[in-house]
Amino acid sequence: MKILGIDLGTSNTYIYGAHKHSATPQPVVLPRASAPDGCVETVILYEDDMPRLIGHLAESEYYANAAMRSRRSLRCQFKPEIGEDGAGAVRWMTDFLRMLREALPPDTLEPDSQIYVGIPARTRESFGLALSQCFTNAGWPPPALIRESDAAMISCLQSGTIELDDMEHSLLILDFGGGTCDFTLAENSEILQSGGDRLLGGRLFDDLFFQLFCRHNPHLLEQIRADNCEYYVHWVLCKAEKERFSKILQKDINSAVSLHLSWYDAQGGQKHAYLHDLTWQHIVNAAESYTASEALLGMLHQYANRGALGSAAADMLQGREVALISWFKDMLYDIKKQKNVAKIILTGGSSGWFFARDAVRDVFGTDNIVMSPRTYEDIAYGLALYPMLLNTHLKIKTLLEEQSEDFSQRVAGIAQGIFEKHTKLAARACAERIAARDIMGVLESAQQARKTVEEIEREISEKIRNDSGLLTIIHERTEAARTEIERELRQQFSRWLRANGVHLVPKLNFSARTLSTSSFDAVQFKISRLTLLNTMDVMVVAVLPGVAAFAIGEKMLLTTGEPVSAVLGGAAAFAGTWALGKFGKNFLRTKRLPQFLLNEKNREKIIAKNKEYIQEALGQAFQEIRQDLMEDARTKIRYSLKALLQRLTVLNHIRVERGTAS
Repeated sequence: MKILGIDLGTSNTYIYGAHKHSATPQPVVLPRASAPDGCVETVILYEDDMPRLIGHLAESEYYANAAMRSRRSLRCQFKPEIGEDGAGAVRWMTDFLRMLREALPPDTLEPDSQIYVGIPARTRESFGLALSQCFTNAGWPPPALIRESDAAMISCLQSGTIELDDMEHSLLILDFGGGTCDFTLAENSEILQSGGDRLLGGRLFDDLFFQLFCRHNPHLLEQIRADNCEYYVHWVLCKAEKERFSKILQKDINSAVSLHLSWYDAQGGQKHAYLHDLTWQHIVNAAESYTASEALLGMLHQYANRGALGSAAADMLQGREVALISWFKDMLYDIKKQKNVAKIILTGGSSGWFFARDAVRDVFGTDNIVMSPRTYEDIAYGLALYPMLLNTHLKIKTLLEEQSEDFSQRVAGIAQGIFEKHTKLAARACAERIAARDIMGVLESAQQARKTVEEIEREISEKIRNDSGLLTIIHERTEAARTEIERELRQQFSRWLRANGVHLVPKLNFSARTLSTSSFDAVQFKISRLTLLNTMDVMVVAVLPGVAAFAIGEKMLLTTGEPVSAVLGGAAAFAGTWALGKFGKNFLRTKRLPQFLLNEKNREKIIAKNKEYIQEALGQAFQEIRQDLMEDARTKIRYSLKALLQRLTVLNHIRVERGTAS
């Protein structure tokens, strides 16, 4: 593969690969070393101080062969410390990366492959230098280092979890992982700040669960030390049980969960430790009065006298009690001081913890919180997409600058066609309703009561004025037209980009609501008076919003072509008794009509003729605004394309650091 994105997580490593111009990276599955989803535990097994296995095989082999345990050591959770002087983490990371490369499927790593690796947002320069050196010493090409929170943002943009539109408002991407908690804060297509806490991560909760097991199982620590498996129980088994507990609570927050540790001593005897009926409240209480274990403090000793640490981190490293959930919320409050955000995206393995969403909601006061669908894989996925993102930005910029006018012209015609289709449907539905509901009933009543034409017209006009169902018809056509226009224009935009070699397609910010001077909001359809002799007076305040809005004067004439008196005259001639055509219409208007003139057959003729007139007249009214729609559509689409180009500037803010390995 040409592009590999590698997320070296504190707990798990993910690799995603993509060929050049591919918009859909795929997980790289390592035979015997990774899970089916590509997850490789960031763990390495040493035997006689030589690296032997990585991933879940390293854990299971250490667990299964108790007799060899004295000659073996298991190393994990070493990523955050690779930039520290005197730490063994550099050696462990280099050995892990070497074995990771050797486990790749054939032809995965090509001579010209590009490697993109994530780094926490807040790291010292020594971290990036050391990580690059680890890759080079392990036989990898020099990597490009990208902030993990930025990679998560790229993945969320591709998945649709966030849109470029969201970048115009305040947006927070929170990556709560195994070792660190990072964030990216963006607004108005600008990345305002990237940062985080390099000690606040899931491994603190691994340590918390270990202490809970020790508290409820006397002599546990002495047993596992005697069995030479303290590291394995502490950092592997407790992490697994912590994650199982978290997944159960994600489904039912009120669950009471029993947890179980199991290991073998050097003689092959099985040992056990239990936690019964553990609830979220137990974890909250323990987390808010947490003191780091000696083992964890030993792993973090190099941070103890360093500046730029928060008060909670400093207290923890001094062995004092800290409140983990409050620590997390304090970090959120610090972000809020910079900007109160409108939308929050949660990603990272620890973001699924029951308290994470609640804490975010409490601090920012919003329910607009979204969990990324690729919680664990976001960073690797976004890293593999990074070159495509840069290519996409340049190509879209060129297209919008050089071909947007032709595109706007073409899709405006498509919008006009959709408008025409829905206006015809609306005209037909309105005509059928007026004929069946508003005219037929009056004619049936008039036959029995022998009403005059004047009375018939007045009743029909009144029924039409009070017919709210006409507004319902227009509203339904409004929604159908709006949905179809937005869907079709976005599809056309995607096809246009892909036809020009752009495979990572951003969403076009085009709302059909912008295609109307009344902005979809003044949906009113009011027929003020229908005269069946010569005219129908129609007043339309807004029709099919999102396609066009228009006003037609109260005296718009919908000429029927011939008066109702002529229609009735023809009916009388059919009856063979009256020849009404010889009488003036004023005479007819004031005379009570004989019943036979409004019999069922004649009523149907009157209905059919007037339905045809009404439908044709409404169609003509809609036709008058189609040209205005065409120009309005072109203007608004050009504006949307220009706005998209401006929003694409956010892609320029993704920082890349090329590792300077010698």
